[in-house]
Amino acid sequence: NSAVFQKEETMASPGAAVQVGEWRFADGSVYTGGMTVKDGGVGVREGQGTFVDVSAGSTYVGLWQSDTMHGQGKIRLSGGSVYDGNFTKNKFDGKGLFTWPNGESLDTVWKEGKPTNKSLFKDGQNVVWTTTCASDSSADEVQLTPQLTLIHK
Repeated sequence: NSAVFQKEETMASPGAAVQVGEWRFADGSVYTGGMTVKDGGVGVREGQGTFVDVSAGSTYVGLWQSDTMHGQGKIRLSGGSVYDGNFTKNKFDGKGLFTWPNGESLDTVWKEGKPTNKSLFKDGQNVVWTTTCASDSSADEVQLTPQLTLIHK
């Protein structure tokens, strides 16, 4: 997916030429933020940036590394769900909060895009429960164990 470079401002960065600007893609998507120019003149997203992905209907604001969402960030997905937390190579990874459009949320540690360990689940009435997520759950289909424990009402 090739991008058209709109504006440029060079920043001093040891060992890499980081440029800050706006890049527009053929599908109408827009990236605004840092980009490192690699060998051969290929640019990759690097550092702080915002990507509005028109085809996916999502918006990501956060850190990039080697053209992947990597580090702290926040993504609003097409259905209205929001993930605010850590990313590793475009996947939820580390501490993060996933909130569904109905106000329910899951506060947990993520590993390769899947919730792990004990989690805090807040239901639509703002009641908070502890739960364990099934290891094969994704953010869109979190499976909670039947033993929910009320911790705050």
